[in-house]
Parts: sequence; structure tokens; C-alpha cells
Amino acid sequence: MKKIFDYFDTRYRAEMLGRPVDSTGPVITISRLTGCDGREVAAELVAQMNLRYNTNRWKWVDKDIIYHAAHELRTDTNRVETYYQGLGMTDISQMIMAFSGTFVTDSSVKKAIKEVVLSIARDGYVVIIGRGGVAITRDMANALHVRLVAPVYWRVQNVMKKKGMVIEKA
Repeated sequence: MKKIFDYFDTRYRAEMLGRPVDSTGPVITISRLTGCDGREVAAELVAQMNLRYNTNRWKWVDKDIIYHAAHELRTDTNRVETYYQGLGMTDISQMIMAFSGTFVTDSSVKKAIKEVVLSIARDGYVVIIGRGGVAITRDMANALHVRLVAPVYWRVQNVMKKKGMVIEKA
């Protein structure tokens, strides 16, 4: 009887709730406002998780996702970073790249980033900083999503300190 219940429970969850029943990960995603240092938080979180569970399996990723996506697309990281920053390409740039044989569409970049993030998340024991990690892994059963926020003044001060800027440029 338990097997029948489990079968229907699994089926209901998969079809009606749209959530996966199987456990992938674990994964923690961190989204943040500009100036909130996600890397510092992720590094400390990974250190604490590894210490607490007496392992070294936990790691964190940030821009590594861009490099993996570029490698998968066989293009340079600047192309993927340009897409990620929302700059896009001009029509002339796209035509030149199409004739040179190195053209990569925005949709293929988006798909590659999604696949890289999902692959990393499925492997588990990872903290993903930004790069759409929250949106891409939102349906994963074994995921925790964290958002870093801070007052504007604190974030400006943090950017100034990290980048050696004056307040007008920060």
C-alpha cells in the first residue's frame, strides 16, 4: 500500500506542483545588490559548511560560470560577459561575426549559461553567486536561496573601499 501511495504522491508532485521530487544538489544561491560582497559571504559560508560537516566538498562559483559557458560555445569570455551584462551586440557586429564564422547568438549564450548553472547545481555542494542562479535553480528540491541587501550608503562605501574610488565614481 505504501508503494502505491508513494507512486501517486510522486506523480502528483511532479505534475501538479511542477516541482521535482528527486533531490539534486544541495545548492545555495546568493543574489545581491551592487556593492554587497557575495564572494566574501560565499567564501565564509563554504568554509563553515566544510568545517561543520568535516568535508571539503563545498565550493563556490561566480564568474567561473561565464568561462564554462564560453568554453561550451567555443567563443571568448568577452562575448558571454557582454551578453550577461545586457550590452548585446550591434547589428554590424553580428554581421561581421556571422561572416567570420564565430557568430554566437544571444539565445545560445543564455542557454549555455543555464546549462552550466544547472550542471554545477546538480553536482551539488556548491554556492552559486549571481549569474541567474536563483531563477535557474528555483525548482530544485534541495536548494536554499539567499538575497544580500544593505543600505545604499554602506554599499557605496564598500565599492569605494574595494575599488579605490572616490564617492562620485562609486
